[in-house]
Amino acid sequence: MVCNVWLRSGNAGTARGVSAFLAETLAKLPLGFRLYALRTDSGFFVTELLDELEARGVPYAIAVRMNRLVHRQIVGLPTWRPFGPGLEVAETEYRTLRWPAARRLVVVRERIQDRPEARGRRLFEVPGYTFHAVIATLPLTPEDVWRFYNSRADSENRLKELKDDFGARGFSLQAFDGTEAAFRLICFLFNLVALFKRDVTRNERPQLTTLRSRLLVVGAILGGRGRRPFCAWG
Repeated sequence: MVCNVWLRSGNAGTARGVSAFLAETLAKLPLGFRLYALRTDSGFFVTELLDELEARGVPYAIAVRMNRLVHRQIVGLPTWRPFGPGLEVAETEYRTLRWPAARRLVVVRERIQDRPEARGRRLFEVPGYTFHAVIATLPLTPEDVWRFYNSRADSENRLKELKDDFGARGFSLQAFDGTEAAFRLICFLFNLVALFKRDVTRNERPQLTTLRSRLLVVGAILGGRGRRPFCAWG
């Protein structure tokens, strides 16, 4: 489901207005809704969001930008624990000059020899690995923090579905407000289809293109009989 969405200009920074967006999103949640945690990519690794989440008591797992300070801390980690083929994890504390206290940093490295398609940052000082770092407040083991964060990849499928099946790719009206209204209607339709799949088909996996061909379009064969068009319904 799409709980909230903003349309912004193409030159807007990823995290611009993030506190206002968070407040608006939380206000839209139903009464009694239990929010387990928030997870975002490194575009939202900003002090403003971390402070706001902690003030509201919202647990989080957020990817960290690999700046020089993070780089040095990763290189200096003495102990790594394997938890899967080609996967090792470690944790430490990380603090910037703007933070009043250190925060938990979970780091995962993938051995390229075992996982040749591994993505992440390669460090010159530690060849043969790619690295990922997540700042988190979840009361989980480091490997479970990583699993929780890494499972966010399914959100990319929802974005692709919005673009490919619901027409949210590349459209633009003359007015910004009109474009945003159309975009919100697209997300509203997306949610209606999601509810239809959940409550009617009882299968949330098929995308709209599959639903259209299997449920919403009645198959038929167009032919001729006695020099007149004839349609045989499937």
